[in-house]
Amino acid sequence: MGRLPFAAVLSAAILAGCAALPPVGGPAYDSPAPSVLPGDLLVAADRGGRHTVTRFRSTRAHDGGGRLQASPLLTLEATVRSVAASTDGRWLAAAHDGDGKRIALFDLSGAEPTEVWTSPPGCGEPAFHPASTLLVAACAAAGDQPEHLLQLTLKDRTELALVGERPRRHPAFGIDGDLYWAEPAADRTRVVRRAADRLPYRTHEVVQPIRDLWPQQDGSVIAEFAVPGTRREFVQLLASGVVRDTAGPYLHQRAPSRDAPLVASASGHWFLPVCERGPCFLVKTGPDWGSALPLALTGTPTAIGRVLEVGGAVPHPEDLATAPAAVLSSHSSTTVAVLGVELGTALETAFSTLDRAGRHPYWIEGRGLRDKPRGIGLGWSTDGHCIEYLADERGVIATVDLRSCAGHYLSPTLRPLLDRQALANDGGLELARRYLGPGVAVTVGGADDLPRGTTPILRTEVVYTAPERGYHYEAHAEMLQSGRTRLLGGTVWLRLQLPGRRTAAVRP
Repeated sequence: MGRLPFAAVLSAAILAGCAALPPVGGPAYDSPAPSVLPGDLLVAADRGGRHTVTRFRSTRAHDGGGRLQASPLLTLEATVRSVAASTDGRWLAAAHDGDGKRIALFDLSGAEPTEVWTSPPGCGEPAFHPASTLLVAACAAAGDQPEHLLQLTLKDRTELALVGERPRRHPAFGIDGDLYWAEPAADRTRVVRRAADRLPYRTHEVVQPIRDLWPQQDGSVIAEFAVPGTRREFVQLLASGVVRDTAGPYLHQRAPSRDAPLVASASGHWFLPVCERGPCFLVKTGPDWGSALPLALTGTPTAIGRVLEVGGAVPHPEDLATAPAAVLSSHSSTTVAVLGVELGTALETAFSTLDRAGRHPYWIEGRGLRDKPRGIGLGWSTDGHCIEYLADERGVIATVDLRSCAGHYLSPTLRPLLDRQALANDGGLELARRYLGPGVAVTVGGADDLPRGTTPILRTEVVYTAPERGYHYEAHAEMLQSGRTRLLGGTVWLRLQLPGRRTAAVRP
């Protein structure tokens, strides 16, 4: 790890307004009953062969100042590689190197921590669901079963192996309860999201292998790449589908060593140890600042974890590029974004957002020679743009139109809504009901009058609107009704507009 001068670490602690506290177990530390709360920091440290997991909590004293409260939770004989605790304070999981690399689950509700479950060999990286109902861990391949996730129900300790076609690694829960993990696929790595009990789907693809994931409260995910050498590289996977480089936990232009444990909170702050000629200090860094916590650690830190803080989500729109299938039936159009652009966004801001993301937007010119642009187009089709962001007289995005060729811009779980072939399999009305939820439907259709013995062609038009949520959907199809229905031609159009309008604007 890059070393900081001891004076710099001490100076940062003084600037934070707190005096440095003695090592764990000193007289200045409070020692409440072993329990954890959301936001607590968990640190596993090697103390000469004995590995202690300690909980640190930031508290406010009676005089208005702050202090850190520390409490040793348990001690293990094996090296702890990762540690996590449930938000209700009852469960603690420690992945250690003893007995074939396993996870030990402890119940903290009693006077002393009690080990209640041990994982199969080869499991690590435990993660707790925000509701404290599940524990998910990454497990090594066993026989014909590839690397997979092991789900443990905490109530009755029921185990369930979550196995896919590809290896599954690095599980992490977001504050909304969605589960994320990484899947290597050929020369790329996929980041997969599973919302509630629905089917998982890919949200991002990156070239580098992934080492760890930290979901954020704004809907993005911070990922660390497993790059060769000693350097460390971090990216932010935005909800709009964009992959953006991020600085990572740098302090005074120094990066942590490859083996240094670290953790990112849901608010984007990093926690990592800095070891100088003497005790190690914990350092907290943010997007543009860093400070040494007034805390000296006894021993060498081997793992750091942070208890998930529930209920602290920053309101943000679900983006159709990475959203689950139920997003349109559960969210209004004002809480949904399309490639990072929401309704109500200024036209110039929307163009800049799309351009910086490498989407190659085009201005849609006004109808008059001197009129301002009336919208932004994305992608090309025979009928125009695949996505159109149309502005009102104020220059603000009022409607967003998506045609069938816009399907590849959306998350895989949403693509069937714009898939013309799905019109032959399920029908436009069934698609609208499945994805848009309750609404008002108008269906027009009938077979052409053809000579007897001729296969009829069925032309249908489905108009489905959900005005209270701001969606309007139309599907036009020509289907050949033979032994199996075949789609001869069809168009799909989805419009997002402000809720409350009973009818959509003029058809594009």
